[in-house]
Amino acid sequence: ELVAEPGIAADALPVLLAAIEQGLGEEVEPLPQSAAPVASAAAEVLQAPEAGSRIHGVGAAPGIASGPAHVCVEREFDYPLRGESCAQERQKLREAVATVNGELQALVQRSDKAIGEIFVTHQEMLADPALTDDVEQRLGQGESAAAAWMAVIEAAARQQESLHDALLAERAADLRDIGRRVLAQLCGVQAQAEPEQPYVL
Repeated sequence: ELVAEPGIAADALPVLLAAIEQGLGEEVEPLPQSAAPVASAAAEVLQAPEAGSRIHGVGAAPGIASGPAHVCVEREFDYPLRGESCAQERQKLREAVATVNGELQALVQRSDKAIGEIFVTHQEMLADPALTDDVEQRLGQGESAAAAWMAVIEAAARQQESLHDALLAERAADLRDIGRRVLAQLCGVQAQAEPEQPYVL
């Protein structure tokens, strides 16, 4: 997105656009053609790794576990930057937050105490009035619920990361997690169904 002062826009913007299209001094390579649009990401079929191949993961608990792999892929969400109306966008966000809060409560109830406390923390973050106030301000400026929500979440997460504290960096990851949960609701994207049998995530 290019922005220029009105007095120089007519001259500057075409020159900038031409320079970008020519690669700014570098060779321009075409983007890879996507097999399916973002909207059909839910129908994406994941291929299992080849037998004998090794996958490096992150140990979340001590010991050794064996079971089918449940692969979660971080999805790209497509949403408008501008909202229909402040009232409509506010209502959409309230409904999405309420749904996510219910999902987190279900996770708390079915998890053991240590894991459940993580989701309780997520619920507390979701109810943080500072987030709500910042989002409300952006909605008042005409932003969509999704755009306002993610802008506030990302700003809060970056602020936590800038403090260079390991514990606060984890909080930033938690913020982004609840951010994406609410964004998925706003975009009408269903979470990947978990296998009924025990699995390795």
